[in-house]
Amino acid sequence: MLLRIRPESDEPIYEQIIHQIVFQVAAQVIDNGTLLPSIRELAKELLVNPNTVARAYQELERQGILAARRGMGMGLTEEAGKRCRELRAQRIRERIGQVVKEALHSGLEPDVLKAWIEDELSRHSARTRKEKR
Repeated sequence: MLLRIRPESDEPIYEQIIHQIVFQVAAQVIDNGTLLPSIRELAKELLVNPNTVARAYQELERQGILAARRGMGMGLTEEAGKRCRELRAQRIRERIGQVVKEALHSGLEPDVLKAWIEDELSRHSARTRKEKR
């Protein structure tokens, strides 16, 4: 599991941990049932306070993504993949909504915004096709 913390970000560190774990599980980089590093191990790896990692793990547990395994640590639940894909989609939808709101409030015409979005989708689709070859 590879996490990168950006201390300069406005997003709290515990939320960065949550979002990165959610995205990795949704992308199947981390499989259901996988044990995560202990709080102390992850805190040491990320150079953050163990309480920060504990807070992230508690929130992931509250959301049904992590569960304590007696004598083993924290592991992903069987529902983690499905739940993380839902959360990832929700977060992306919110971010798109923010961009659209900002664009429209700045006076950008909806047709121009649609054209830009279609252009970005085309560019990324072409790049994905090249990478698969």
